[in-house]
Amino acid sequence: MLSTDKDLPGDFKVISLSYNASLLESNLTLQEMGRSLKADLRVNRLTNEGPYKEIYFIAHSMGNLALRSLLADEPELFRGVRIPLIISMGSPSTGSELAALGKWLIPGNSQLENLSSSNNQYLADLNKRWSESQGDTRISCGYETVITSGLGMIVTPESAQAVCNGARWPIAANHSYMVKPRDRRDRIYTWTKDELQSTIRAMDARPDIQFVNAYGAAPVAISPAPAPPVQRRTNDVTVENLAEAAKGISIYEVGGFLIDMIPKVEGGVSCAQLTTLLSQASLYDRANVIVRVAGYVQRPLDADCMSRVRRSVVVYDADKAIRALLQPVARNTAPLPQPGHTK
Repeated sequence: MLSTDKDLPGDFKVISLSYNASLLESNLTLQEMGRSLKADLRVNRLTNEGPYKEIYFIAHSMGNLALRSLLADEPELFRGVRIPLIISMGSPSTGSELAALGKWLIPGNSQLENLSSSNNQYLADLNKRWSESQGDTRISCGYETVITSGLGMIVTPESAQAVCNGARWPIAANHSYMVKPRDRRDRIYTWTKDELQSTIRAMDARPDIQFVNAYGAAPVAISPAPAPPVQRRTNDVTVENLAEAAKGISIYEVGGFLIDMIPKVEGGVSCAQLTTLLSQASLYDRANVIVRVAGYVQRPLDADCMSRVRRSVVVYDADKAIRALLQPVARNTAPLPQPGHTK
């Protein structure tokens, strides 16, 4: 479906990769599965040897584990290529109780040993390496909420979200059907598409940012020299120098920077200025920024402002952001002066 979706950029190409996950036919460890995946990636030129500047992965179940194993072992494979997003669907990042049962039924199977929640030192090490060196790569997680007949919950929500640092989404399907949308109106498809579009827009907005892939790969782009630091005295902080200073910051640090600095702008910021500043921040941080600085946004707020805000954040955060802006300004210690008024 994604390969023919006209809402995605014209140069967006979908390539399907597979791996042998059959417990009866395959006895590969996760590391071996990662090395097998490496061969397919090279054949399809999805490494630093290919023409692609950005690669977005959608991985189901053990696919995420195999991919992260490869990224951890060979980060240089993607030097010069950005990996902004991995969409992980039902990945047993802390193991699966069913694997613990299965290793007794199929003794000596390497996959079951790696996935057993009662013996998951390899997974623990892999997750620790991820938490220490995830860089700017984000993992958004879909997790199953329907049991598989006769087996129960293949991957628990906790295991599926264990390494998630992006969006999280409950999927009303079992482990197999969670990656099989019925059509483009299916929420499985719309969530996946929204994650891709949102991340692509965020990356397009900051083509020169210093981006670091997961597992410590070297920066793949160098930003211009950072702007001089913003002066901390309140009357020196303007929207213009905030915007300039944000250009020298990682996209994932801009949100915290704005939360700290917008309250220092004398007279507050207009709604248009707020959404312009937010365009430099990670999409997933924007609603939180709005909630934290809502009292410093100039009033009155009109329908055009609400529309701007709604378009600037991810769909499921829009209502939270709007509610924060509709709160009375009186909750702050002092009312903000309106443009043109004196204190």
